[in-house]
Amino acid sequence: MNKFILSGLLLSTAVFAEQNAYLCDSCVSIDAAKQVAKTFSPSLKCSPTFNEDIYCYSDTKNITLIDTTSGQSYSFNVHHSDVAPWPILAQEIPVNSDTAYAYREIAKTHFDLLQAIKNAQTQSTKHYDEYADTSYSNSATCPQITALTTLTDPAKLNALKSNITASIELSMSQINQQNVLPDSTSEGYSLQLGPISYSANKLPTTREQAYVVTYDDSERPMPIKDVLAFEVDILGYDSNNKPVLVLSVSDASRVAGYTLPGLRGDYGAIEVDNTCVENNLDRLTEAGIISKESEIIGGSFEPSCKLVQFYQSGKLLYRFRVCG
Repeated sequence: MNKFILSGLLLSTAVFAEQNAYLCDSCVSIDAAKQVAKTFSPSLKCSPTFNEDIYCYSDTKNITLIDTTSGQSYSFNVHHSDVAPWPILAQEIPVNSDTAYAYREIAKTHFDLLQAIKNAQTQSTKHYDEYADTSYSNSATCPQITALTTLTDPAKLNALKSNITASIELSMSQINQQNVLPDSTSEGYSLQLGPISYSANKLPTTREQAYVVTYDDSERPMPIKDVLAFEVDILGYDSNNKPVLVLSVSDASRVAGYTLPGLRGDYGAIEVDNTCVENNLDRLTEAGIISKESEIIGGSFEPSCKLVQFYQSGKLLYRFRVCG
């Protein structure tokens, strides 16, 4: 691994210690980056009396943006003009060489991870086919290879995640030849160079690194196919500097025709008229992974219904109202 001397260390610490950088997909030029930087403008403050003598101003905010493709970083002081109509100004300021290098390496890690996911997904066959469990059958009419059967079968889900992880790690090790190794954070990436820690958060518009598995069958067929989406993050690096990845199921997943938050009951009880959905959750109950509570609801003049709720460690996961 090459060694790098961080020049201007005290200056770097003073300027960037309290400043966030952002990964930006659209910052392909300084003009494009300037327009994005202006969206971070502080609020305009004005004198209380609105007349010809009104005075308005704003604080100045420093914003650093990193183009996710080239790794070029741009830094601006953003504020409102103190002259009516007080337009937003973004004045470019230099990015020192150490900071530019750190952010370039972070952008490369982000780009390489996206490329590795794309390569792995392109080269893979349908991962879920090899995890079909023919020893278990909800009923003769319930499909066996679906997003829901995978999500509710820990062994099948773990096998799928392991297969995907291995494919991405292999692809990334073939394209990643960096000298420094950024880590993933909940907001983006961080990189420690000497005593300075650099971080780059993702904008809401920054492309997420996700691996998507599409399923042809579903308990509730819809025009849009069910998918399991996995968010991919870098947990760290092994002794050979190869990335160690962690996958987590994304709320963007669609299971049995429901969004994952909807299936969890985040928006209230879901009326379910599909026994295949309930039977899959019963499978988790039988394995002792979640618990189930049922109670009869409704009065004598209402249809016969029961409220079915599934819990894990005391937390409500799924809630259904099943009516006969």
